[in-house]
Amino acid sequence: MPKAASRPLARHPCQALGPLSHASMNTAVISRLGTLGSPKHEAHADPAEYRADTVAVGQAPASTPAPQPLVRPSAAVLRALLLAGSVAAFALALLAASGHAQAAEPELALMLRGMAAIKGVLAVAAAALGWWRLGQPVSAPVAATYIACAWVLLASTALIWQLAFIPAAAVLFHAGGFVALVLALREGRQMRRFGLQAPNPSIERTA
Repeated sequence: MPKAASRPLARHPCQALGPLSHASMNTAVISRLGTLGSPKHEAHADPAEYRADTVAVGQAPASTPAPQPLVRPSAAVLRALLLAGSVAAFALALLAASGHAQAAEPELALMLRGMAAIKGVLAVAAAALGWWRLGQPVSAPVAATYIACAWVLLASTALIWQLAFIPAAAVLFHAGGFVALVLALREGRQMRRFGLQAPNPSIERTA
């Protein structure tokens, strides 16, 4: 019997392309595998980062919102509160001291009232400093401290003048004077730092 013609075996596509093409294909596959493991490919693993990388070059970045202006009471309101509260504190202290004056010898009473007069000058000076400071840009805690110190100093001075509750009045006066002194020194340092002006509340928050 005649032998059937043998069919040629199919060759691999790489063999059909020749040895040069086969080497080129291997090089392309190896370079592709290296690209998949590269840091650039890993950086795009996160969709958010990939979207950030695909933002148009001409697109402007998001701007930070402008800080809101500080809302504070007007200088007239703060000064009126300081003045009215100081007068009320002095009057209430005189009223509370009536009938509670301590018996003292004339020389001791004269000395105590002389000390009360000196304390009164210091209290008026602290109130005047608060009056000036409240006319400048000031934050709410600083304004409240100046006002409260003036009230405490004037009320304790009235008590000492009336020779009533002298130990408590002396403690109140020295506490109020200490707080007012610390606050004035702190503000003085800020004035020397930022110029011969009252400190701005926006600067106080960031400093």
